[in-house]
Amino acid sequence: KGADVVRLYTNIRHESLIQALGWVLDKAWERHQNCDAVLVFADKTFEPIWLEYAQAYYTRRGYVWSNARRVSILQKGEFYVFTKDEAKEMLQLLVSNSYVQFAGKVYRQAKGMPMGINPAVFLSSYYLFYFEYQFLEQFGSVFEQYPPALEQVPAAQQWLTTTDLQEAPPAGLRGTVAKLVLDAFEFTGRFVDDFTSRPNIFLDKLWYDCDSILGDLIRGIYPGGEDGLTLECVPGAPHAYPTLDVCITTDADEYGRVQSFTELYDKHREPCYKGIPMVHYVHVSSGVSARVGPNILRGQLYRFSRIIMRRDNFIRESVNCVRALLERGYHQRVIFKVLRRFLYDNFYLYGDSRRSALWEAVSEVFAAGLGAENAP
Repeated sequence: KGADVVRLYTNIRHESLIQALGWVLDKAWERHQNCDAVLVFADKTFEPIWLEYAQAYYTRRGYVWSNARRVSILQKGEFYVFTKDEAKEMLQLLVSNSYVQFAGKVYRQAKGMPMGINPAVFLSSYYLFYFEYQFLEQFGSVFEQYPPALEQVPAAQQWLTTTDLQEAPPAGLRGTVAKLVLDAFEFTGRFVDDFTSRPNIFLDKLWYDCDSILGDLIRGIYPGGEDGLTLECVPGAPHAYPTLDVCITTDADEYGRVQSFTELYDKHREPCYKGIPMVHYVHVSSGVSARVGPNILRGQLYRFSRIIMRRDNFIRESVNCVRALLERGYHQRVIFKVLRRFLYDNFYLYGDSRRSALWEAVSEVFAAGLGAENAP
């Protein structure tokens, strides 16, 4: 199952965001209990350094004291030092003071993430993480009161198959039933506002914190209601789990063994987007360099080779990319030359032993779709 948060940046309330970010900072400082401040370099390739004393962080020779040892900061460039309270104050200032100018007037953004700032994607991700942590933390409280037991798993599984998930489980099975619910989220992941999960019968009933199952034993994840978030499931075929630009498909082979494959996924190909014109590549008449088309193709082929596991899907997507570039006016001979070179150099990607195997397969598809006279 795939899902995403609808208009995440514009639907976050400032008060809720500031509260969540403050909680994240509290957790970060709890992990470094003996530290008063953190030193952050302007060059993000260097790890931050946690400091015991905010006011005695720098020596003339370019060293700081961290965890009772001297750490060099020479040749690492500009740096900043924040205490927890200073970090909270800066985040509140950043979130609450986003202004836009329209029709000669200046407006302050009263709701939603300031989308133009560099850390917007990180702040929104931490915001969702705050609710995800609370969701997982409730299982610890349940397990303290009702410890799960391995020998109760068959009975707990049987109980789950005979209930609508709204009634409370028997007291003796509550911990084990809650553990089965938690296990169902093992392969659930999120990248910013995009989610993917293996089949999970509990997920649709636990999207929002106003939802609950097992007689309110387990509550939902994200804020719902009028001022909350809206999650929308991404359409997909059975046993297909789309996320970002990848679709994970599970299938059984001739021996009954379940295997997983990755294919390219583009949500704009879904029926709900049918009839909406989509432009993927710039037209050659836009005054761009003649190298743009070959560079686009080369980049897309490398992308396909990294994320696509099925040979037929790789061939189909490569052909689609080439066709789109030809429709945008790029030179056919140059495009086919780049395609041929890539397929010959990477013939081994899908287990072929002949260097020309992938090229021949792509040529056959072109011949069938474009006609033999236009095929490579």
